[in-house]
Amino acid sequence: MDSRCIKFWEDGQALVATVSGPDGTAKMNTTQGKIFKELRTMSRFLQRNQSQRFSDAAQQKLVDCVGHYVGLGKQGGAMLPVAEAAFQTVKDGLAMPFNVVGTKQKKRLLKWYNELIALVGGDPDATITGEVVAEPSVEWSVLDIDEDGFLSLMQVDTGDTNESFQVKKKSAEYKRIKKALESSEVTVVTSGDDIEEIRVENE
Repeated sequence: MDSRCIKFWEDGQALVATVSGPDGTAKMNTTQGKIFKELRTMSRFLQRNQSQRFSDAAQQKLVDCVGHYVGLGKQGGAMLPVAEAAFQTVKDGLAMPFNVVGTKQKKRLLKWYNELIALVGGDPDATITGEVVAEPSVEWSVLDIDEDGFLSLMQVDTGDTNESFQVKKKSAEYKRIKKALESSEVTVVTSGDDIEEIRVENE
């Protein structure tokens, strides 16, 4: 997953450099066609992988890549079609669940959405105001932690389990949870794709 996101980012840099280079005008039509294809591929990639958990690094590269095209599109004029294509990908990104695009990256996409909507001729009243609404906090009981820092979590009330959250290996949090599980109950509170709080009983 990370490698594909890095590839999107690298290809985006190359395409933007081509358009911005000395021969950019001559290659405009060809390069724009490649940009449109790349943005469509990116949207499909997001939609196909909605059930996957994207790492912070993968999210960063993917959204940085969208940023390349947004910057190009905001130049207007001959770049207006790029703005329109980037706008669609921004909308697709905002529609993704938090395991694909987290709160931090959605805030960036939201900013671009509001900047682009005027350029692409959208309804100004359709601008999105305020912050991206984060997912509600969820309490989990920690059943175990593996050597890589991935937590085995369960919601006591529902029996739902989750093994996608991770603390950094050998970090203070890792050592605290590992030690506490030997004799105490450990609870973590998550919101979206982030661990907000770690609680140890009787600590």
